Amino acid sequence: MKPFNKKVFIIATVAFGLLLIPSFLAAFGEDEGTLPESSFWILFAQLFDILRFPTHTLLWSIFSNNGALVFFGGLLLNCCFYGVLTERLISIFKPTTKILTLSILLFLLTLNSCKKRETNGIKIAETLYVHQDYETNKELRNLIQEALNQNEKAIPQLISFPCGGGAGCYDLGFVLTQIIYQVGENEFNQMVLRLDKNEIKGIRSLIRAGLEYGDHNNDGKVDDRKIENEFPTLNMTLKE
Repeated sequence: MKPFNKKVFIIATVAFGLLLIPSFLAAFGEDEGTLPESSFWILFAQLFDILRFPTHTLLWSIFSNNGALVFFGGLLLNCCFYGVLTERLISIFKPTTKILTLSILLFLLTLNSCKKRETNGIKIAETLYVHQDYETNKELRNLIQEALNQNEKAIPQLISFPCGGGAGCYDLGFVLTQIIYQVGENEFNQMVLRLDKNEIKGIRSLIRAGLEYGDHNNDGKVDDRKIENEFPTLNMTLKE
């Protein structure tokens, strides 16, 4: 094995750090709903899903709840991680193998970045989103589309969709309440009536969580809404 090349490591780490700045700003803009409708900025927002790994993907609760220093320190560690990874790939493999290996790595990272935080106007909030890989994100987006098309069979699958517990399940409830608002309470209520009671077990709790902790009006605050006020007809159906 070749010795560690500090020069390659430093150059790679700095390069990833420079990419981190616009990607973080783009991801922030996407969360706030202020991201320009440009494929250039969308690409940077998706790039942040790569650069947040591994600290902000595997240890999100630690790096998000302990201040700005820890938050951005984690991102810096990620840049160092990719710097080491790049240096090792360059130093270990033969030229032809390097190209193949880097191509595979790029493909896998690009695949991860194809996750989407929003589909058809339905937002997938942060905690639920960061715990998804490409396949689970795609599955959730497909279920959202089916529910918006008023396919009632998507509802039980949404209710049982893996959310990781805690805040992730509040986010799943937020997905559900957004669907109800978009489809319309009466239409969603008719979908529920076509299902067996066992298929909708737990749905009321999810709706309550989504209304209470979701940010439907995009003001950066939880809404603290009540199902009795927002969806009275649906509430009566679910209480029967």
